[in-house]
Formats: sequence, C-alpha cells, structure tokens
Amino acid sequence: MGHPVSLRGGGSGLALFLPDDLKCRGGTAMAAIEAEKLNFTYPDADRAALSDVTFSIPSGGFYLLMGPSGSGKSTLLRLLQGEIAPHGSLSGQLHCDSPAGFVFQNPQDSLVTDSVQRELAFSPEHVGLDGAAVARRVGECAAFFHLEPLMERTTASLSGGEQQLLSLAAAMTGSPRVLLLDEPCAALDPAAEEKFLQVLLRLNRELGVTVLMSTHTPGAALAQADGVLLLRAGRCTCYDDPHAFARALRQSGDPMLQALPVGAILFDEVPLTVREAQPLAAHLRCKPAPAPQPAGKSVLTLKEICFAYEKKSADVLFRLSLTLTAGKCYGIVGANGSGKSTLLGVMAGVLKPYAGKVQRPVPTALLPQTVQYLFTRDRVDQLVQAETLQHLGITHLAARHPLDLSGGESRLVGLGMVLDTGADTLLLDEPTAGLDAGAKAQLGARLRHLCAAGKTVVLVTHDLDFAGTYSDEAAFLCNRVVTPPRPRRAFFAGMELYTTGVRRVTCRALPDAVSPEDLVL
Repeated sequence: MGHPVSLRGGGSGLALFLPDDLKCRGGTAMAAIEAEKLNFTYPDADRAALSDVTFSIPSGGFYLLMGPSGSGKSTLLRLLQGEIAPHGSLSGQLHCDSPAGFVFQNPQDSLVTDSVQRELAFSPEHVGLDGAAVARRVGECAAFFHLEPLMERTTASLSGGEQQLLSLAAAMTGSPRVLLLDEPCAALDPAAEEKFLQVLLRLNRELGVTVLMSTHTPGAALAQADGVLLLRAGRCTCYDDPHAFARALRQSGDPMLQALPVGAILFDEVPLTVREAQPLAAHLRCKPAPAPQPAGKSVLTLKEICFAYEKKSADVLFRLSLTLTAGKCYGIVGANGSGKSTLLGVMAGVLKPYAGKVQRPVPTALLPQTVQYLFTRDRVDQLVQAETLQHLGITHLAARHPLDLSGGESRLVGLGMVLDTGADTLLLDEPTAGLDAGAKAQLGARLRHLCAAGKTVVLVTHDLDFAGTYSDEAAFLCNRVVTPPRPRRAFFAGMELYTTGVRRVTCRALPDAVSPEDLVL
C-alpha cells in the first residue's frame, strides 16, 4: 500500500517544486499510482464498488479516469487519497506517491477558510513552516496561478471558475507529487474550463506532477492525455493511447462515445481536436431547420427585474426582462458568476428582487445546483416515487442513502424529487453535472417528453452540447441582462465562443448545424 496522503499534501520543498527524493529516481518510469487486484465493497452493499482493478500510471503521467455514473471513479480517487478514503472492505494492493493533492468537483468542498490569502496559507501553516516560508510559498503560488488580484477577496465572493482555480492552487502549496481531481470542470463555463486545463497541463508538463482526473466530458483534455482508465461496473481497462481508447468505443458502439470530442463521434479517423476534424467535415450535410414552434401561453414573466444580494452591493440582475411560454425547453448559458443561478432563484421565488415584477401563474419547482440540500431522508425511495425512479433509470438506487451517491446519481435523485412535485415549470440548475453520456441522453429524452406534455423546462447549464441538442430556444446571460431567446440552431450558429462542438467542427462547411441530430449521417 502507498503511504497515507494528506488532503493538501505536506512536503518540505518550495511550493510547486517536487521533493528531492522524487528527483533522484534517475528518470525511470516508475509508477506513481498503481493498483493490483484491488477490491472494495461499501458496508451493506450487495456488490463490489471496485472489482479486481489493476493498472499502473507512470510518474509524470497525465491520465483521465472515465466511466458511467456510479462506476467507481470517485471511490477509487478517494481510496488513493488516504484521509478521505471511504469505509468498507478493502483487499488487494494500492499505491499512490505522497504527498498527493485532491481537488473536488465542487470547490466549496475543498475550501476551508474565508479568504484567498488564508486559503493559500492553510497547508504551509498546518505543516509548521515559519512565517517567512509561508509568505514565500503563498506569494509563489499566487504568482504562478495569477491570483494576485484576488488575494484580498473572500472565497465566497469568487466565481465558480475562480474558486476551482484557488482549490488547485491550494492543493499545490504542499508540493504534491500527484494530483487527484474528481470532475473538477463539471460546473465550469467553457472559458474557465480552458483556463483550468491550461494550468493543469503546465503543472504536469513543466513540473512533472502526475495527474489523474476523472471526467464525463474530456473535451480538449483527451488529446493532451497520456492515457485513459475506463471503469465500468467496478472493473478497469487501461488505455495508454487516447486514440486507441476512442477507436475502441467507436468500434464497439459504446454509448460513452457520445461524451468524446465530436470528431471522434462523426469520423472513423477519430480526430480529437477541432483542427483535425474541420477538414473532414466538408462532405457532411445538414437537415433543414424545423419551423418555429407557435407560442403557447405565458408561464413565467420577468419585467424590469433588479436584484442585489445586499443593499449597497452591486446589482447581479438589472432591468432584466424575459417571457417564457408553455411546452418549450429553454437553455440559458453564460459565464461563471454571470448570475444564472441567481436568475433561477428569482424565477422560483426563492430570491426577491428589489425592483421589477415576477408573474408566475403556474406551479414552479427548482432543482438547485447543490442538490444535497434537498435530501432530508435516509433512503432514496423515501425521496422519489418508484415510478419516477424507473423513468430515470435509477431503481437500483432505491435503498441507498442519498448522501452516499455519486455526483451524477445525486443529480438524478434531485431531478426525480422535482418531477414528483408535478410543477408545470421546471427550473434546472446544471442538471447534467456529473452525468455520463447515457444518462444525459436519457435525461434529454425525458425533458422532451415533459415539454410535449405541456411542461416548460429552463436549463441553466455550461453543457453547451446538451443545450444545443435538447433546448428549443436558448439565451445568453451577460452584464446583468439576458438576450431574447432564439431557436437553438440560430442561437448557437450565431455564437463564436459559447457554442457547441458540432458547430466548431462544421462552421466552415455548414450554415447552422449545432448538434449531431442536425446532420444527415
């Protein structure tokens, strides 16, 4: 077994530099992380979470950890990080170089202080460094991660992208040999995700830090990775080449293929970047855009809404107006910190604007971004009706404690609770976070069914491919106001940066294809 590892890491070298005992390995490709015949079962579980898992990741490797929701990804990462290892029955061999840093999906699970400066100082102070050494380490980390402008800010005032970057910086203050990341980009907008990945690659390429990152949507990270660990029902397959991984999914028709970059989905050559895929799009054709849906009755109207969290604080929403009609799915996209969750709170009546008017003639239900706030019972089947569990494909979770679920499983249980309210308007905050490709497709089909039955759905999401496929109309929230909703193809075809993978690949060949469903394949 590997040495126990600390949440932020210890180490005695300067921040961001590896300890001397790692450097003296002489450049050999020794394993930084490895498992042999690893088995793990949670207490009272009827099947193993991990079964006969064997793999090896060399020192300095950059590997992705993928698999369906509930396949054991979070369990494996937490076992590698000794201090947050789950309770249960463990057998086999498991090693992880220490110290190791850990970054959670939700940055609020990582942050332990109330200010940026204190967050960076926490680990150095915890291991007993003197004041001068702590100051040097904090200053170096702040400079490397470009956090100097944020040093006087509170952690609560940061955007989601800034909080996640701070979590990564705080993990690095302990000079870890290994970084373990549990879906760190799940709630980041495209720009924040790209920035986070660039910093992570610098840590790997320039400092030799070994990276193991779980993800459902690898995006640009797949082309940069050295390999992929694929977990399925607790069993592991290791691919030392991302292209081989993509080809294997394509040849087998695996549903997980839909999570890969769009070039791997569309073309036999499995290109993993937009640049590689664009020349192959010349032969594609797109279907004609459907006729616009007739407007139904109004189910939610916002008129000149102004909202701020405190009397003298800056407005988050200012003179925002929006009208939603029955039977449609609306996608609302925008940057981290732009006010999307705030907008949903105002729509739901959870937040009260200081000016403007909200008209809500039909029952409305909200799925919050942190779904655990909804869990007040000890079993899933005490929260969600049996029929709804079946519709969402999660009957196997009925007897589980909701706080023991993976991120994606928690999201589906929360969605089930919202569906059970019978509300006519459903407000969903990041509903696809933590979901695998198959679960997303099932969710999308369910939302279409609800809209066909007259329900209205509002998706606030950073998952542009999901919004580009399943929303009827989409809008962009920026500078405290929201643009008028437009049909999804017109909206995403008109965007340059906040657009879908299909649009990026086909923009030079096709006028308005934004989803695989828009293509003649």
